[in-house]
Amino acid sequence: MPLKIALVCASAMLFTYVGYPLLTYLLSRVARRPVLKGAYFPRISVILPIHNESERIASKVHNIMSQSYPRELMELIIVDDGSDVPLSGAFLKDAGPGVRVITLHERKGKASALNAGAKAANGEVVVFTDARQTLARDALTALVANFADQRVSAVTGRLSAAYASSDGLFRVYEERLRSWEAAWGSCVGSTGALYAVRKSALAPISPDTILDDLVISLSACRRGRLVYERDAVACEADSDVDRVWPRRLRTLAGNWQIVFAPVRFYKAYAPSVLFQLFCHKGLRLAFPFLAVTFVVALMASLPFSAIAAYAGIFVPCVFLVVVALGKKRVREIARHLFVAPVAALIRYLAGLETVLWAH
Repeated sequence: MPLKIALVCASAMLFTYVGYPLLTYLLSRVARRPVLKGAYFPRISVILPIHNESERIASKVHNIMSQSYPRELMELIIVDDGSDVPLSGAFLKDAGPGVRVITLHERKGKASALNAGAKAANGEVVVFTDARQTLARDALTALVANFADQRVSAVTGRLSAAYASSDGLFRVYEERLRSWEAAWGSCVGSTGALYAVRKSALAPISPDTILDDLVISLSACRRGRLVYERDAVACEADSDVDRVWPRRLRTLAGNWQIVFAPVRFYKAYAPSVLFQLFCHKGLRLAFPFLAVTFVVALMASLPFSAIAAYAGIFVPCVFLVVVALGKKRVREIARHLFVAPVAALIRYLAGLETVLWAH
């Protein structure tokens, strides 16, 4: 029995990071469902939630309003979530027409800010973005072009970093996987830096939602496809490099929240993406626990001599991997595979990750 458990765990681990990506890649080749993009310019509402973003808000507003998308078809809704210093009247005057501000005098968290912005939106398509990233000039045009296909209910853009971070390898892997998923169905999740949802597919989210972009985009899958647009780019600046790891833990804590409260977040469990959600998100969360179970079950099923023999093979293999990839990259991989899911679980259970996001 222990040997069977070890084999099941090993198979699940292998499927998580090898089998599922391979299956997704093959499906993207043999079952491709191209998005029928077009020159599509509906009225859009851009929602920008902020909290104490006085240093970035002016440049972000300029970045949005200078997009190649027709300005007369855009409205920008800034939702100020209880900032210590509210936006001034002079700022609103300088921002120009098409810019509105909703002020939440009491800080309620990002989920409530997004709900307030979405409720006030008049556009056919609602775009969500954050203050800290800069959008490529054609980002909104590229993003919205996907909605020319009536089967599309949501679109995620691509986050590009202006720095080399410990998150780099994971980000490349994640973006590639999303593109494969979207090629035949829907990708699982979106980047909070830039994504859009058809207004008719948008529903309010629970005020205590940690991972708002995931819940909003997956909920939209009940009305259509969630696709990936590589040309809709949001670029992150060098100054944000120190926030990569905390943001990674927050993302995984949001995943754990959905796992522990499936009834409250039932909208995120859209039937069309249940398989991808389990493989892409669920198995990753379980990965370190599968690894521990595998080791324990294997040791319980084999005699000491066999364990020693396997160790004699495994240790040199690990050494060769370290030499080939380098200590830094191996440490990066190990941290994402084994440390991050456990650390995020602890932070979630301890109540250290809340809806009050850092600016």
